[in-house]
Amino acid sequence: RGTVLETASFAWDATVNYTTNENEIVSLGGGAPLQLQWLQFMREGYPVGSFFGDRFIEVNGEVGLASNLLRDSNGDLPEGWDYLGQPLPTRQIQLGSTFSVGSSVTLGFLLDHKGGHMNQDHSLRWLMHSARQVTGDGQGVAVDSNGNRVNEGPISHRCRDNPDNGAIQAVCGRASALTHGDFAFPADFWRLREVTMTYRMPDAWVAPIGVQSATLSLAGRNLFRWTDYPGLDPEGMYRNDLSD
Repeated sequence: RGTVLETASFAWDATVNYTTNENEIVSLGGGAPLQLQWLQFMREGYPVGSFFGDRFIEVNGEVGLASNLLRDSNGDLPEGWDYLGQPLPTRQIQLGSTFSVGSSVTLGFLLDHKGGHMNQDHSLRWLMHSARQVTGDGQGVAVDSNGNRVNEGPISHRCRDNPDNGAIQAVCGRASALTHGDFAFPADFWRLREVTMTYRMPDAWVAPIGVQSATLSLAGRNLFRWTDYPGLDPEGMYRNDLSD
């Protein structure tokens, strides 16, 4: 945190924060892995509460379950074949600035980043469920990526907009379950966390009502988000036992 520029009528104060987080379960005392819920386990050699699960992948043009495609010539699976990622961000970045204009106006903003972690998205799990179809009875309410009304097919845009992605189409074609690893996604994002404006009213405005000073403040929270996360919100959680 520091002052970048300061003059008689203008000041710029900036804040930069970078945080990392790494953890590993060294020992469970000889016990078996502990399931917290659904995809989340406590397993030796991995971060606390990590996600594990079988899922559809594509290897050399072939689409199938990882438990089949990742086997070696002896039919064995490598260690960590089902590891998807951890629920806690491995890095967090905050970039903020405050600008003081004269003695009356102050403007500020805060950018927030979290990354290196996963989130299991249950909203998308339901939307991609093979039984969730928009019927062809003319009552469909879904639209495609071009805004055209669609009367048949899966509800999820992820299914509609990726017809050539074999792994995604395989997920859209089977009944989803809480233990399927297809719905754990990287949850990296940048977010405009806050924008503020403060105006100190002239003393002459408030003196007649017996007030020494008054300040008017406006603030907006979570105004914009930049992410490749396919679900509704990378910060949205549904009963994750470990989250940020």
